[in-house]
Amino acid sequence: MKIFLIITFSILINYSYGQDIDYSKLKHLDSLGLIFNPPKFLKLNGSTDCYNDDPTLKKILTCQFNRFEIGGQECRIYYDIISYQSLVDPDNPFANNEDLSKTPNNLLQLLKLNIKAAYPNADSSMYDTLIVKYGKQETLTKFKAEEVYSYTLKIPGKSKFETQFSNLKMMIKQKNGRPLLATYILYSDKSSDFIEHNQLNIYQGIGYK
Repeated sequence: MKIFLIITFSILINYSYGQDIDYSKLKHLDSLGLIFNPPKFLKLNGSTDCYNDDPTLKKILTCQFNRFEIGGQECRIYYDIISYQSLVDPDNPFANNEDLSKTPNNLLQLLKLNIKAAYPNADSSMYDTLIVKYGKQETLTKFKAEEVYSYTLKIPGKSKFETQFSNLKMMIKQKNGRPLLATYILYSDKSSDFIEHNQLNIYQGIGYK
C-alpha cells in the first residue's frame, strides 16, 4: 500500500476551478517547494476511487483521492505527493521480488512494480521498452526536476467499469530534498488522441518551483 503525505488530500480537496481556493493550504505546498497549477480543462470530481474490483488497478492505484476529470472525455486523473517510505513498504507483495530488489533507483523501482502488477511475467526487456527516461535538458526545462520517468500501459483483461478504462499513463518526478510527484492518467481508447495531445499540460499540473 502506498503511503502519501497527508498534505496531498487536504490541499486537493479544496481545489477546483470555479470554486474557492484555500490559499493557506496552497502556501503550505509553496513551503515544500511545490507548485500546483492544473490545466483549465481539468475539473475536480472529488471522488475517492478504490479499485477493489480490478486486481491490476488495485495493485497500481490502490485508493486514489480527489479524482480530476475532463469534460467530454473518458478519463480520470490523479495527482500524488509520495513519501519515500511507500517504496519500501513491507506489505507490498512485490517487495521481496529479487528482480525488483536489485533496482538501485527508487523511481525505477516504483515503475517496475506497476508494470509487474499489469504483466506478472515482465522482464528487463519489457521494462526497457515501456519505461521512458527523460533527458537531462528536458527534465530541467519542462519539469524543473532532476529525474523524470514515465510509462504507458495497456490494462489487461476486461474492465469492470461502465467505461472501458483500458490505458494508464504514469509520470514520476524527483528533485532532491522534495517529495516525489506522480501523475496517473487512466483513460479509454476513445480518449487516446486527446490524452496524447494534452499529456504534457496534465503532467505539468504539479511540479517543483
